[in-house]
Amino acid sequence: MGRYSTGTDKINRSFIEANAANAAIEFNMAKDNLVIYFEDIFTRQEQQKLWHPIDNQNKAKLIQSLKLGDQIVAKETLTTILSDLNKKDITVPIFKCLCFEIINTILENIPAETSKHAAEDVKAIVEFRSLDNLEANINRLIVKICDDIQQKKVSNNLILRDNILTYIHQRYKSHDLSIDESTEKFQLSPSYLSRFIKEQTGETFSQYVWNLRLDEFKRQLMETDLPIKTIVSNIGYIDIANFTRRFKKAEGLTPGQYRKYNAAQ
Repeated sequence: MGRYSTGTDKINRSFIEANAANAAIEFNMAKDNLVIYFEDIFTRQEQQKLWHPIDNQNKAKLIQSLKLGDQIVAKETLTTILSDLNKKDITVPIFKCLCFEIINTILENIPAETSKHAAEDVKAIVEFRSLDNLEANINRLIVKICDDIQQKKVSNNLILRDNILTYIHQRYKSHDLSIDESTEKFQLSPSYLSRFIKEQTGETFSQYVWNLRLDEFKRQLMETDLPIKTIVSNIGYIDIANFTRRFKKAEGLTPGQYRKYNAAQ
């Protein structure tokens, strides 16, 4: 809607203003109004400050959720950012700049796997016509980004699990095998390695190693005539008394009793 004209000689200006279709469409992107006044688009722009930054905390949260592949948090954070943007009393150019800042944030965090099949999604995002349309288009891309990251994490976890368990199987008979040695080998923190092994095997690091040693001890006990002291040393234990106590607690018999019982059977 153009400005009021006081004379017939200026009616043409009002008509031109009312037909500023591109400006009206862009303004409607931000304000979602059915009737748009020319003055709201241009006159008020001169009275507003130049920049309205996006909340850095929400922006950082969005980036972090994308890196972790958490689409639930990413979508919730995007909704918060766009809702805050919709509440700002800003000009159309600044509104568009802020929208593209959000778009840039998303694009900067697209992994290589996603970028191979996201061209159409990016095109749709850049050509958004409203905030709702922008949010819907970005959410589609967020799903793809997070799915690819989750798949990569699963693949990486499988590789890491196989490497760690192979290393333990190769080293479990060694006296100096420990979680500290293993963390140094794989450049992981002790707490992370402990949690990772528990997640992958259902056992703690020490439980997993103990079960390997126990199975090997029982095998040598039954298949060889080696002294119990030698077998204990062969599987990585130095403290024979401590091992004997643990063995009896696990099997209900001492190593000597276990050997005799199974030999008789």
